[in-house]
Amino acid sequence: MKCDIDINNPQAIILGVNHHNTYGIIRSLAKIHIKPIVIINECIKDCFYRKSRYLKQLIYVPFDNIVEWLINYGQASGKIRHILYISSDAFSELIDNNQNILKSFYNLPCSGYQGMLSKVMDKQIMGDFATKSGLTIPYNSQTYDINELLNDAINLNYPCIIKPIKSSKGHKSDINICYNNADFKMALTKITCDKVQIQDYIDKDFEFQLIGLSLNKGNDIIIPGITKVIWSASNNSNTGIVEIKPINSHYQVLINQVIQFIQSFEYSGFFSVEFLKSKNGTYFFMEINFRNDGNAIVVTAGGVNLHKIWWEYNTSQQQYQINRSQIRQKAIATPFWSMLPCARKEHSIFKMIRFSIRTKVFMDFTLSDPKPFFYQIHKKIKTYLS
Repeated sequence: MKCDIDINNPQAIILGVNHHNTYGIIRSLAKIHIKPIVIINECIKDCFYRKSRYLKQLIYVPFDNIVEWLINYGQASGKIRHILYISSDAFSELIDNNQNILKSFYNLPCSGYQGMLSKVMDKQIMGDFATKSGLTIPYNSQTYDINELLNDAINLNYPCIIKPIKSSKGHKSDINICYNNADFKMALTKITCDKVQIQDYIDKDFEFQLIGLSLNKGNDIIIPGITKVIWSASNNSNTGIVEIKPINSHYQVLINQVIQFIQSFEYSGFFSVEFLKSKNGTYFFMEINFRNDGNAIVVTAGGVNLHKIWWEYNTSQQQYQINRSQIRQKAIATPFWSMLPCARKEHSIFKMIRFSIRTKVFMDFTLSDPKPFFYQIHKKIKTYLS
């Protein structure tokens, strides 16, 4: 497979998706004048950030050939090591399962041994690791094959939540909250994956994330702040309006448990850990993602550019000490989604105006690079009229 891009200098290479997750990495790297190469699955015929002025090159490769492409490009580069960024669970699992050969050519997110992250992406195994680190997981977590649920009657505590056992093997639409048996039967007709986890539903006070970066096999872990979800687009997503705040003493025990959790994998790379705070004050661990998070641009807006640190760490091997006071209180919103609550009357127009005023960065729009946003609008209008 021909590699016709620069092989003489270290490149930032993003394994991307057609989502603001990838665009957030592109924008963060632009702050240090790095234009990345994005490798995207060939089945995605078009993506909005192809119009970005901060993009060096967009290359479409069939998913099954991506590892081959990376090996060929790495071999052609000789002693030059490129820096890899990952923005989806499927890519995280792909790189983990080919870690041994790829680490010869790339500085890549990886764990202590090949295949470990793929194993831990199984939410049941993930929960076992979490409890060993002192974290609390939702009650009555059980794993089932879909055929087992379709053919056999099981006793469930309602309300419950059903979701893919591996995020890389399912979709956001596979996550369903069931309040009764009718809801559960309806959910089974929608699910596209073969194996699911069922847990008791948590009556939450709020949802939050710890978005960070692990260096040197977990010996240096950077968690710049607490990212609180103010409003989400749906029950199965934490993307919407989020706000990052400095870490205070209330979270320190939790932070220490998360650090121990990540160190148990000897992991280096981007991560996000998702929690729910229940109405009785318990912090429930929900999931860890071994990749860039879709909300990570808010960390950059808060004053800590994790993508810059990953680049500089891997090109200069410098040690970084992040001052948590760099994080200032920030809000982030996506223009279309941020107005949906108004239409659904979940928030008043005055509250949404206040959110908009507080917003410092939008996930899919920036004045310095407006073409991707307006390209999206053009495509939506064209689709609507066709």
